[in-house]
Amino acid sequence: MDKQLILDKIMEYQTIIIHMHQRPDGDCYGAGFGLKEILKESFPDKEVYVVGDTAEYVKFIGDVDRIEDSKYQGALAIVVDTATRERVADQRFAKAAYVIKIDHHLPIDAYGDYQYVDTSRPATSQIILEFYLEFYQLLKLNMNAAKALYTGIVTDTGRFKYRSVTADTFKAVAHLLEYGLDFSEVLSTLDVKTENLMRLQGYVLQHFEKTPNGVAFIKMKPDIIQKYGVSLEEATS
Repeated sequence: MDKQLILDKIMEYQTIIIHMHQRPDGDCYGAGFGLKEILKESFPDKEVYVVGDTAEYVKFIGDVDRIEDSKYQGALAIVVDTATRERVADQRFAKAAYVIKIDHHLPIDAYGDYQYVDTSRPATSQIILEFYLEFYQLLKLNMNAAKALYTGIVTDTGRFKYRSVTADTFKAVAHLLEYGLDFSEVLSTLDVKTENLMRLQGYVLQHFEKTPNGVAFIKMKPDIIQKYGVSLEEATS
């Protein structure tokens, strides 16, 4: 895999459109908006957009762009955190002149012209952060990018609880703190829960079951999630 090729393509194209997956989670939002902020800060003359669905619980990271089909003519599309082409939220990515896939899931669909897939990373946001760090002499970070990338990493690692977290994860995140990121502010924002989500949590506490070994579980059917008016991503966050 070659990060240099990604940088070369970014340098080559004037318009860059970043795509996310359907019903984006924190990592998808973090990777998408983190990359957008880095590119806008580094190349202010370029047009950089993020398109796709809105995720309310991480909307503090940024708002998706609404663009015309004509923007795809001669553009570079970068799809983040999306294993299969069917799951890309806006299928117009295929109209771009060149398509790059950046992901950390198992490579089951090699769509696009170039695929950068690193399954050793617990979050695509970490891949984007390491991309910036590899070319830090050319690329520039800003606080919005730092906040987005930290949000993506912290949500996809269960706040660093999952076994997929490595020393490289902490090394990468350390750069965000050295930059001046107030990580406690991000965590406090993520801790804010809507009334609907609180009611859903109450339902879970009242209806969970236990196995003979004492493991608690609940079957969360789509109609229950819809009844309480929360998204699947918010319910699992």
